Parts: sequence; structure tokens; C-alpha cells
Amino acid sequence: MLRRGREGIQKALEYYKKAIFQLTQLESKFDQTGTTDGGVKTWRSLRTLARVQQNMGDLLQDAGDIDEAEKYYNDSMTTWNKLKLIRPDDPEVGFEIAWMNNKFGDVLLGKGKDELSLERFNAAGEGIKQLGEDELSTHLRWRHALSIVQNNIGEVLEKQQDYSKAIMSFEDAKIEITKALDHDRNQTQWLSVLAWTNSNLGETRVRWARSKKDVTLLQGAREELEKAYQALTTLPKEALEVAIWQFDVAMSQINIDVLASTQKGLTGDCLGAAHGFSNAAESVPEVTDASRHDETVLRKAEYQEWAGLSFLNAGKTKDGERELRRALETLDQQPKLVGQRAAFAAMKERIKQELRASANFNACG
Repeated sequence: MLRRGREGIQKALEYYKKAIFQLTQLESKFDQTGTTDGGVKTWRSLRTLARVQQNMGDLLQDAGDIDEAEKYYNDSMTTWNKLKLIRPDDPEVGFEIAWMNNKFGDVLLGKGKDELSLERFNAAGEGIKQLGEDELSTHLRWRHALSIVQNNIGEVLEKQQDYSKAIMSFEDAKIEITKALDHDRNQTQWLSVLAWTNSNLGETRVRWARSKKDVTLLQGAREELEKAYQALTTLPKEALEVAIWQFDVAMSQINIDVLASTQKGLTGDCLGAAHGFSNAAESVPEVTDASRHDETVLRKAEYQEWAGLSFLNAGKTKDGERELRRALETLDQQPKLVGQRAAFAAMKERIKQELRASANFNACG
């Protein structure tokens, strides 16, 4: 969903509230009798209600109000389960119930409950895959959704430092979104998901290589990151003019630069790596959007940390400590999402420990 301004969000919320009020009258009748008109009208009305409830949740989550979003997601799931009573074998209902699990995964991730979010994402993925290849080939929107779920699974696994499994999930996502694009190479949303997947694969290989201090694990990372950048920069002009796309293009170029710096560090050019990471940190664009703000703060602090460690490993203690202190200053910004508080605190504590140990660095990292 493209990010809306505050005024646009408020107007949409008012519209959805009115629609929900009207549609719940029909739902109440269904709850009391088990039916309304007993036919297509009931189905369509309840289906519309379920989607409006989900859209309401999306808007609220977009605005950073996770608790309220969860309430509407619960309402939507309840409505979809009522629809399942009417048409128990309908694949659309099966898909929507699976997709709601993805929404709950987003909520749990926003609350910092990574393990529970992973359970929901896995349930969403399994639910969509159980629809079968024929249904996914017929409903390409569902295949697109599956690729999003697989990326979400991969991102949680990457966060848990289970890099090999994360890469497997991203590879699965790439297969699914590529199949969708085989039917329409110009679908902007699908192209953006492919670019996101390419970025996830490249970034995960960079983190894996850093964690193992093994340059061979970077194999394939440049290809993925360059594909992501190429895909984003060839999107239609109207897409590139939207702030969210501009942010993604900027981060895509930074990812390529960070890869180059990581390769330098892992092959002994600690000073070159340090300057590269420092430049990357300065290039991270500033955003105010709640869903992107915390991500960019953490990313900038992480690159400053990597720059600091590389300076220390190059024997530039003062420069290294300066970058680590900059990272701490970056993290002084308060997270906008509750679920990111732990990530901010953990990174702060790690950097403080690195500062205390700054005199003992003697190898590139």
C-alpha cells in the first residue's frame, strides 16, 4: 500500500467506518439467524465487510496504530470464518484466511514478537500453497501474496541470524514472483516485489559473510543487488516520483556500496571498508513515516557501527571510537514502533561494549 498523508488517512478512515457500520447491520442478522437472504447477496455483502475491515486495519497499521489495526484484523478474520460456513470449499475464502495470518504476522512483528510473527507467516504461506498450483496460476494476485509472505518469513529468519534458511525463503519468493511476472512483465507492484526480493537476498548474503568473516559467502550478492537497482530505476516515471519508490532506489544504491565495503573489509582493506561504511551511513535518506523511520535509523546506526569497527581494525582508534559514538547518537532517536524498542536497546548495548573493547581490535571485521 502506498503511504498516504495524514489528511488522506483520516478521510479514508471515516469512509471505512461508515461502510463498516452499514455492513455490520447485515452481519448482525446473519449472526442471529445464520442467514439473511440465503444467497449471493449475503456472500457479497459479508465479503465486502471482511475486506473493508482488513483495509481499515491496513490504514491504522500504516499510521503506526498497531493495537487498533489488530482489532480490525480480528474482525476481518471473524467475518471470513463466517463466510467459510457459507462456502466451506471456496478457494477465495481459503486464500483470505491465509492472508489474514500474514496481517497478524505484521502486527506481531510490529510488537517485537518475532517468534510468534514467524509462526503466523508460516501459517499464511502454508495456507496459500495448499490452494494448489492451478489456483495460483489462475489467481496471480495470490501468487504475488505468497511471494510477500515468503519475503516476510525470510526477513524474520535473517533477523534471527538464520541466514541459510532466510536465503531459502527469499529464493522461494523469487520463484513465485517471477512466475507471476511471466504473465505480465510490466506490473509495477510485482516488479517492486521482485526488486525487494533481490535486495533481501543480497543484503542477507552480506550479513552472513560478515558474521562468518567469509568472503565466499558474498557469492551472488552483487548480482542480486544490481538486479534490484535496475528493476527499481526502470519502474514507470509516475512510480519513481512517489517518495516510497525514491527511498527504495536510494537504499538500493547504498546496498551495492555496502557490499563493496564489506568485500574490502573481508579481504584486508579495513580503511577502505571504514570510509565506505561511513559514506553509506551519511547517504541513508531521512524519513518521517512510522514504518520506515525506525528501519532507516537502525540502518544508519549499523553502518556507522561497521565503519567504527573497520577503523578500529585498521588501527585508527580515534576514528573508530568517533564512528561508534555517532552510532549511539543516531540511536538516541526514539523508535516510533513499540516493537523496535528492543532492537534499538540491543544495538546500543552492543556498541557500548564495542567501545569498551576498542583497544583490542586487531583484524578486519
